[in-house]
Amino acid sequence: MVEVALKVGGELHRGWKDIKIVRNLARPADAFNLTLTRLEGIKEGSACEVWHGDAKVLSGYVDEVLPEYDAKTSSLQVVGRSKAADLVDCSLPGQQFNNLDLLTIARSLADPFGIDITAVADIGGPFKTRVLEPGQPIYEFLDELARIRGVRFVPNVDGDLIITRSGATRIETPLVLGENIIKASGRFSSAQRFSEYTAVSQQSADDQTWGNAAANLRSTAQDKDITRYRPSTVQVDGPGNSDDCGRRIVTHRNRRHAEGQGVTYTVNNWQHSDGLWMPNNLVLVKDSIMGINDDRLITEVRLTLNEKGERTELRVMPKEAFDLAPLPEKSKVEAWQ
Repeated sequence: MVEVALKVGGELHRGWKDIKIVRNLARPADAFNLTLTRLEGIKEGSACEVWHGDAKVLSGYVDEVLPEYDAKTSSLQVVGRSKAADLVDCSLPGQQFNNLDLLTIARSLADPFGIDITAVADIGGPFKTRVLEPGQPIYEFLDELARIRGVRFVPNVDGDLIITRSGATRIETPLVLGENIIKASGRFSSAQRFSEYTAVSQQSADDQTWGNAAANLRSTAQDKDITRYRPSTVQVDGPGNSDDCGRRIVTHRNRRHAEGQGVTYTVNNWQHSDGLWMPNNLVLVKDSIMGINDDRLITEVRLTLNEKGERTELRVMPKEAFDLAPLPEKSKVEAWQ
């Protein structure tokens, strides 16, 4: 079994007995929770890295140190997140951005925190005017802009952020029932799905858009799996245009569709044939019980190590999750029913 180490101030702390690391496509900061059966001199707030053998898993900061001991035993729990946690937690007095694109805005806000941001997807043109409200969490503001443009911020192992779309890369190791899948559980729900989604937005009138057209921008998308009348309206955050409305409502519909069809698979070890299991990758799933023989998008990865050894829990959803693609004609999983 590969040893896991927490690197703090150049010193490697080893011998962890219980490890949990969570990466979720919906969150910009990975989280870790490590437990030792002895006390170590690790200080809260310290910059740190988690390593799995020779592979870096994440870079961030120690949020909490929780020692516990009595006359005979002791334990130390260390909890932390990757670097983008500062963008999630912190806020500013307020700031206005005029005629700047998503990457420029994101870099200007992330740079003071030592976080680099790159874009590997089309982020569209500049926003006319966007306002970070006083006290608004920085990442909440950036996530609003990303959702308008149909992209996401995804952390890498160095703690920096990548602007991308879902399923940008593929893992060549498939998930196969009877082979590497050792446990599976599903969640199939229509409670948060709707037959029709409408995005509405308002923008200031200009030479191209004025009057009612500026005041009442809207776009719609349907989910044909929902056969009864269930409408939902989404207010696009801040001023937008017709393209912003269209992207926003399609990604919103697709995420609701995908979250209602999630399956979690457990496999041995933290690595597949080419490296660590990571979210935002497509993987081929062959599961005769769930009736799946197709690509799925990995939306959450939970790495654990305990007395049972190394395990990885992979939450997968239809590949349209977080994407601008149309929904397939037949999207329901029926084989297990």
